[in-house]
Amino acid sequence: MELKLLAMLKNMDFSDRKTLMLASSAAGLAVAGGLTWFVNNNKKKSNWIKVGTVDQLFIYPLKCGKAKEVPVAEFGPIGMKAGPFLDRGFSLMNER
Repeated sequence: MELKLLAMLKNMDFSDRKTLMLASSAAGLAVAGGLTWFVNNNKKKSNWIKVGTVDQLFIYPLKCGKAKEVPVAEFGPIGMKAGPFLDRGFSLMNER
C-alpha cells in the first residue's frame, strides 16, 4: 500500500504535488485549530473568592517538632512543601 502511494506521488506533476501540499497543510491547520478550541473551551472554571491574606506561614516537618517559619510554600495533594520540608497536612487559623 505504501509503495503504491509513493509511486503515485512520484508520478504526479508539480501542480498536483502543490495541491496535495496545500490540502495537507489546510487539514493540519484545521485539526490544530479544532484541538486548540477544544482544550480552551473545556477548561474547568474555578470560583475562587479572596477571603483574606496570609501574615505568617509555618511548616511542621516533624510530627511533634517545632514549627519552622517559611516565606513561601507549595500546596500539593499530600500536603504543604517548603524547600526540603514536607508537612502531610495543613490548617488555617484566625486570631479572632
